[in-house]
Amino acid sequence: MDFENLPEERELAFFGGSFTGIPLKRQKFLLSAVQPWIMSGEIQSIRVSTHALCIDDTKLSLLKKYHVKTVELGIQSTDDEVLNLAGRKCSFDVVQFAVNRIQAMDFRLGLQLMPGLPGDNEQKFQKSVDNVISLKPDFVRI
Repeated sequence: MDFENLPEERELAFFGGSFTGIPLKRQKFLLSAVQPWIMSGEIQSIRVSTHALCIDDTKLSLLKKYHVKTVELGIQSTDDEVLNLAGRKCSFDVVQFAVNRIQAMDFRLGLQLMPGLPGDNEQKFQKSVDNVISLKPDFVRI
């Protein structure tokens, strides 16, 4: 691969779904495929985007083994009504559990919020922002 025109610090990201929600065998296959670039220093880190319901210590240990540095959770909102109307069946308690596990295993943590979902309003979104801040992520995407 030609890395000549890329920045010195390069990261590979698996986005577009819940990475830790796919079968472990497939996760291993995908992560193994990029290890030569990690080992050679051509890529410095890996990040994955996933769902809080798809986080457990087994999956996080696998990510750690394959040099994943950043885990992003697409939480969209912390308001149960908004989440239900948007078809996201994940309570804030589940998000808190996932965040605690991710942080305990020393990953960089990113949280993704999505304003304007069905049933959302300024007050509910501000509460989601406050809840996210309380979790102390390394970064937030809106």
